[in-house]
Amino acid sequence: MFDLFKSPGGSLVQRFAIFLLLLIVTPLQSAPFNLDTDSTLLYAREALTSNELKNNGSLFLSAGSDELNLLFRANFSLSQTARYIRIELENGELLDNLPTDGLTANPDYSSVLSQGGATGDRYAVIEVRAPGLIDADTEFLLSTTRFRILDISMPLIVTYTLYDKAFNAINDGPYITRTEAELARVVTGLTEVFAEAFTHKVGFGTDFIRFNPSFRSTGTFLLGDSDGELASLAKFRGDFLIAEGVRKASDSSLITDFRDLLVNTTNTSAATACVIGDLSAGELFLNPDNDCSGARIALEAEEGEKATYISLDTLTDNPVLCMDVTDTNQPVRRADYRLDLGLGGQPAFFGKIRYDGARIDLPYITNYQGYRQRIILNNHAGYDVAYKVELQAEEAVQGNFTPGEAVEGIIPAGTVLKIDGRDLVDIAPGVPTRVSARMLVDALPEDISAAVQVVSLGSNQPPVTNVLNVTTN
Repeated sequence: MFDLFKSPGGSLVQRFAIFLLLLIVTPLQSAPFNLDTDSTLLYAREALTSNELKNNGSLFLSAGSDELNLLFRANFSLSQTARYIRIELENGELLDNLPTDGLTANPDYSSVLSQGGATGDRYAVIEVRAPGLIDADTEFLLSTTRFRILDISMPLIVTYTLYDKAFNAINDGPYITRTEAELARVVTGLTEVFAEAFTHKVGFGTDFIRFNPSFRSTGTFLLGDSDGELASLAKFRGDFLIAEGVRKASDSSLITDFRDLLVNTTNTSAATACVIGDLSAGELFLNPDNDCSGARIALEAEEGEKATYISLDTLTDNPVLCMDVTDTNQPVRRADYRLDLGLGGQPAFFGKIRYDGARIDLPYITNYQGYRQRIILNNHAGYDVAYKVELQAEEAVQGNFTPGEAVEGIIPAGTVLKIDGRDLVDIAPGVPTRVSARMLVDALPEDISAAVQVVSLGSNQPPVTNVLNVTTN
């Protein structure tokens, strides 16, 4: 390689800049497997192909570089006296012949393959000696690039043993030192975690038509943020699906794309993933950017449906779920979103929209003749509190009721407000005289208490009163 700092042309600063660039763009080389220090190489079961699985479940492992080379310390001093190394494979065999020298050439010692070490063998005996005394920290390197694991339910184990006699090495007799390491194991490569998700709130301050903005510096919009009109709800994380440190059997490289784990089961270009939730709560779309600024992939569902399907390829390229409420003057609805990848696991939480304040559910509001219903609200806070009521009804009543003047109002600070049920809703004659309601209160739940009371008119019976739960949204 030429010397950047002595080559003609360009200043020293320019040549140094080129040198730094080469460091950045040149991939780091892999390293041999060190029997003394390295952890087991993990191979993802889901990524195994028919080309790698042979003969009733055995597995062919290959390396694109030196990932399967074996590095190990002598653990005993060497001299001109011959010593004998035995490499033993448990649950495995060699797929290539070892070189006649046995070990990789090194000026500190010489070696020769004495026995075994051929394709299909499970052991090799190598004679080694040094021209002078070398210490126990000397490292040996065995150039192995392919193994066969005989049973993928068990690990591949490598044992290095040093003997003083060839007979002992061949017959596994008394030895000087021994090191055993688990070289490879087949494991589950897919995890069940694949999303980051956030909760955004809308509230009384914007009449429920805009999000509460994130508290960040001006111009900063990160994953999970909102500027009031645009909100980043969630992000699909394909990298989370990949178990830590799992590899491909084809070249022993680390898996960085989760789709490599689906080669045997899933067509990632087909629309098999599903976003579930109220897709009409706002303009919902997928985006390639955390700040939702890229090209939009609209998420729409057929009328009455609560889900839309997309491909895993589309989801990988556009992983961020966003909502835009810029062009709407309608209140943003509460919504929960889930992401189902269609891989058989549970859907993941994929964003939530909530109202900022307390909630009181009123499952039964009536104007039944002869009775009067009252909702009692106690404001314990030191400030006036706004409230808003949403009405819902069964099919027979839908379109046959009118919200009353009391569906919105103020609970004065430190006082009790009583609302007559007839002021909340007017139900037309001839249909069931009942609706349900949800009251939203611009306060913390601990600052509000509530009850519902039913009075029988023209009767001496005392009113029936029930305390209502006040919860967060």
